[in-house]
Amino acid sequence: MKRRNKEIKKYIFLITLIIIGIIFGIVFSLVLSKSDKLIVTNTINSYFTNKNINKSIMIDNFKQSIVSNLFYLGLVWILGMSIIGIPIILFMLFGKGFILGFSIGSILRIYHLKGIIGVICYIFPHHILSLILSILLTYHSTNMSIKLFKYLFLKKEMNVKKVMKKYLNILIICGVGYIICSFSESFISFKIIKLFSKIIN
Repeated sequence: MKRRNKEIKKYIFLITLIIIGIIFGIVFSLVLSKSDKLIVTNTINSYFTNKNINKSIMIDNFKQSIVSNLFYLGLVWILGMSIIGIPIILFMLFGKGFILGFSIGSILRIYHLKGIIGVICYIFPHHILSLILSILLTYHSTNMSIKLFKYLFLKKEMNVKKVMKKYLNILIICGVGYIICSFSESFISFKIIKLFSKIIN
């Protein structure tokens, strides 16, 4: 029971960290200089109104997204075995929340009430799945760091083979999940965004 409560508290902490990141991102999007706001506005307008998206572009975006997601996955997973990687792992999770919050704030600032629909189109479904996977990955990576620290420096007993097998399974599960995220982002989300582009035009 105590172990379960600790797990729940850790997940609550990670979810809170993402929420704080999202809030910071939203606030930052609102305090940009006029020139920076103009650059962001043009970028987002181009993203939502691009009518030249074809299958070739979707495939290229899919490849780029897979590389980006799997790089994030591999880096966090490796940092989990570095013992000193916890601060970096947590900062990366915060960064994911910050980037999402910045995008949400910018969309709402540009499109106002219509922006609510834009935000839904933007985050659903791949961003939601990505955040869930990132929380899961961060939880197990930070746990791995703590277990290794206790094993190496505090001489606590640990079944290394069993722990590594479980940690490898997390890598595989999250890897499959991030590939699904990339597919969703590159193919499904583009079609959802096309619906929003009809609303704003």
